[in-house]
Amino acid sequence: MWSVQGYVFGYLQMRWMTYLYILIFSVSYLANLSYHKNEFIHLFKVHPKLPLLFYPILILGVAAQLFPIVTSGFMNSAGVKFLQINIGDGVLHLAFIQSLVENVPPNQPGATGILITNYHYWSDLFIAELARIWHLPIIHLYFQFIPAVLSPLLAIASYYVVYVISDSKKAGLISLVLYFFVGDLAYLLYMIIHGSISFHPGTIDNGVIQFINMPQAFAKYNFLLSLYLMKVWSKRKSAYSTIILGFLLGSLVGFKVYFGIFAAMGVTFVFIAQALSSIFKKNKHRSLLKFLNDTKYVILLCVIMALVSSIIFFPANKDSGGLYFYLLDWPKLYLGRDYLNWDDWWLRMQVYVEARSFKNVTMWNLVSLATFMISVYGIRLIGFIPSKAILKKMGIVLLSFLLPATLAFTFLGLNTIQSSGGHNTFNFFVVALSILSLTTAINLAQLLRWKLLFIPVLVIIGISIPRSVDTLRSFVESFVTGKDVQTISRDEIEALKYIADNTNVRSVVQAYSVNDLEKDTPYVPFFSQRNSFFSGGGTLVSHNQPVLDREVVLKNIFSWGLTAGEVRHLIDLGITHLYVPSRVADQYYQSLWLPIVFQNETVSVVEINRDE
Repeated sequence: MWSVQGYVFGYLQMRWMTYLYILIFSVSYLANLSYHKNEFIHLFKVHPKLPLLFYPILILGVAAQLFPIVTSGFMNSAGVKFLQINIGDGVLHLAFIQSLVENVPPNQPGATGILITNYHYWSDLFIAELARIWHLPIIHLYFQFIPAVLSPLLAIASYYVVYVISDSKKAGLISLVLYFFVGDLAYLLYMIIHGSISFHPGTIDNGVIQFINMPQAFAKYNFLLSLYLMKVWSKRKSAYSTIILGFLLGSLVGFKVYFGIFAAMGVTFVFIAQALSSIFKKNKHRSLLKFLNDTKYVILLCVIMALVSSIIFFPANKDSGGLYFYLLDWPKLYLGRDYLNWDDWWLRMQVYVEARSFKNVTMWNLVSLATFMISVYGIRLIGFIPSKAILKKMGIVLLSFLLPATLAFTFLGLNTIQSSGGHNTFNFFVVALSILSLTTAINLAQLLRWKLLFIPVLVIIGISIPRSVDTLRSFVESFVTGKDVQTISRDEIEALKYIADNTNVRSVVQAYSVNDLEKDTPYVPFFSQRNSFFSGGGTLVSHNQPVLDREVVLKNIFSWGLTAGEVRHLIDLGITHLYVPSRVADQYYQSLWLPIVFQNETVSVVEINRDE
């Protein structure tokens, strides 16, 4: 449970976050009208001559990126349809958004009486404010409107960040292609191992599935804005530009904590670089005051970031758990059955471990590392190359901010797992890959200075595209054939709407054995607009929420059907309505004089009679 301080911070988050960027950009715009000669570059300055290729890449990329997300959430003759993973993470965010419309700090929709903690929900908070203020439908904001706006904005930000850093339109165009279409090379490694091309290995990151993870999309956009400003800040620092940059970087933990951690690492390394530069300057009259003067803006940036990120992070994430070190855990997982399925590697390792052959164990661990890096990072490994273009164009500030943290994130992703989220450490790779896409674009653009390398560069880019194409194909197939599509039936929508329209807002609805979907995601709380005692248990547990006892209690209550004593137990738990299959309602609940207030062929709503 949060402290009073947590509630205050939570309330401030809602108002502050909603208007923060409007305030920042408005102040920046007005200040630069008067002080643009002394301040950093105008935030709204757009290069007047975009290359012609920019527009077809943008249109094609946005269409490919939107299809997997915008095709979910619509009502058809069967009910509300969700493609693939949208039913899980997507509906979870819908429920969070609805909770944020009603309360800040938000309540767990699937665990009444518990606040949402150990999760970054600022993207949901942003959407909740749009829904609250303008009464817009949450489901369409999330699946259609926000992606349609954010996708081109991200593309434009990606282009201009690389353009500003490299001063190369070619690099900007390549970054645009990589942003939309770059994928892993696991299919090629699978071909080498098994002799046939297959996209069976799961993908960790590719452009087409950008909006399957909405918090990541928001975080990436804010991160790109921060990089854009940091490039200019590195040339002309001021208190004003430092404050703006500090707020942007500090807010990242609210959108996706991994981007926030990266920013904290990056700024720390910038401070170290600036401090060393000041210490080793060729000046005989060095002093503490001179040192502080040289580093004052970096120190101010660190302080602002620390304050902003602490206010956002700690009240809601004090029990989020930590990391455990497991040497090369992700590479080994990637060689397993769900990914590359390389049985020979596992057999060899088993023999070498039992034989205590340190040399061979080390060698085959290196093989697993190389296989994983080539599979997952693909052509973005080129971004690790410290070419002259990168060293010259980025400068010491951006290099210090990006390079060490990217290496650190790669190391952490390879060798750690989360105490509560397990292999969610794949997010370390996602952040690192976002940076490497930018540096890869700069390096590939440098190669294009030699016309003879035009075809090789196209081939390099081309081999990274099939994964995204296959991902898009799978979503199109799901949309056309109904494969891997989950639908919340019209009967269920009708029953859930009845609850929303005819029960008290404080009612607690508990679903019982409706389907397996209810165990994975809190769709009943979202569509009924009422909290549940226990719903979407898998997600609750992965977020380290204290709910295991709730699951046990409900299993015990419903094991042999309801008795009068168990009904009293439900009342004590605060449950007011049961959402159950109609056959179950007919079999058990009428005999206990529990009124069935709504019923159709599929589901029934049973009211817990609190007077009995």
